[in-house]
Amino acid sequence: MIEPLGEGFGGAVYLVDCDGERLALKQLRMRSDHEVLSSKEILDNFKQEFSTLKKLNHPNILRIVDFGFESKENFYYFTTEYIEGKDIFDATRGLTPEEIEELFVQSFRALGYLHSQGVFHFDIKPTNILVGLDENGDRTVKLIDFGLTAFQKKGILAGSPAFMAPEALLEEARDGRSDLYSLGVTWYTCLTGTNPFKASDMQKTIDLQRVWHPPRVSTQSAKIPPYLDPLLEKHL
Repeated sequence: MIEPLGEGFGGAVYLVDCDGERLALKQLRMRSDHEVLSSKEILDNFKQEFSTLKKLNHPNILRIVDFGFESKENFYYFTTEYIEGKDIFDATRGLTPEEIEELFVQSFRALGYLHSQGVFHFDIKPTNILVGLDENGDRTVKLIDFGLTAFQKKGILAGSPAFMAPEALLEEARDGRSDLYSLGVTWYTCLTGTNPFKASDMQKTIDLQRVWHPPRVSTQSAKIPPYLDPLLEKHL
């Protein structure tokens, strides 16, 4: 292992060297003291994330490499390609609205493919959309972290509330539209620098998403063209 990259619902992620190739390794440590999930539920969800990624093949979705169990350290893991870049919020700082739009076009294409395969992400937010450079030096998006694609357990709010669709916050039925809503919130946030639904507590966040419509995005900066207003409004 070279260095830690982050940690989320499905486990910790590390940068590793595998025969000279840099990969991202997602590690699951089994815990018997988890407050709401059994060890079997945790492992089943981890395996489902690997199975989901394994069947996907799209230039804007993280590529899976391998799955295994480390017996000495007692943990399951899977490896993916390593994306050297920033999350989409940090990556779009200083970019024009048109340059930001191109990155979100790629993101919508990734979601379109995902939904065509019968898979829903359910955790779209800036940190799960990475921006790196392709072989031509052009900015390219990679959708990552599929730990919530198959996770459904009543009473557990898994995700980031300020980016979640109202039906997810209220534990109602979700589908691909929930992902589109979350991507719309992410786009608005990248254009304006502020999440319009972020509040001081969970209930306020829920209330905002149920009854409040953010101002038209073009009113937030003279640099944002009005043609983006209906596009954002359609997804919020």
